[in-house]
Parts: sequence; structure tokens; C-alpha cells
Amino acid sequence: MFFSYNEHEPSFLRMQIDLSFLVIGVYWFLRALSFLIVARIIISWVAPHSTHPVVIFVLRTTEQVISPIRSRLPRGEGMVAMVDWAPLVALILIDLIRYALVSVFV
Repeated sequence: MFFSYNEHEPSFLRMQIDLSFLVIGVYWFLRALSFLIVARIIISWVAPHSTHPVVIFVLRTTEQVISPIRSRLPRGEGMVAMVDWAPLVALILIDLIRYALVSVFV
């Protein structure tokens, strides 16, 4: 009943329904991206130089998100360990965006 389109419904209600579909879609896209980033972290520990098509898909998909973050993180001799913090920062930013979507639109 909530997601039905009726000719007698006000236009703002139809717009709200369309917006809720968009917000739900963005929410699930960000959730899937989070899972792909976690998969990337696990792949980097287990098989970092694999040529499997699934591994290549995960690396190419998540690189679009991680590379801009990696370029803004500090690098240099002052680092204690050579750890790539970009996936963790990306996960935190994605979670913040997801929670903001939920708190604003739900």
C-alpha cells in the first residue's frame, strides 16, 4: 500500500516514494561497496597477485574509491609500519554516508 501509485495521491507523496527508492538504492550500493572493500583487504592478505577474474573485478571496482583517499593520506618516513590505511578510511566514510542517509531520510 505504501509503494503503490495511485492517480489520486498527491504529487509530493509520489515524489517521496521515488526518493525513498533512490535512498534505499544508494544505501544498498554503499553496503555492497563496503563488502567489496572488506573482500579487497582479505585478498591483499591471502592472494595479493592473483589473476582470477573475481579478484580483478574486486580490485578494479574498489580502486575507484580507494585511490583518491590514498593520494590524500600522508606518506613518508615517519610512519611506523607500511600499512595501507585507505581501505579503512574508505569504510569509515562509507559508513558515515550510510548513517547520514538513514538519519536524514528515514
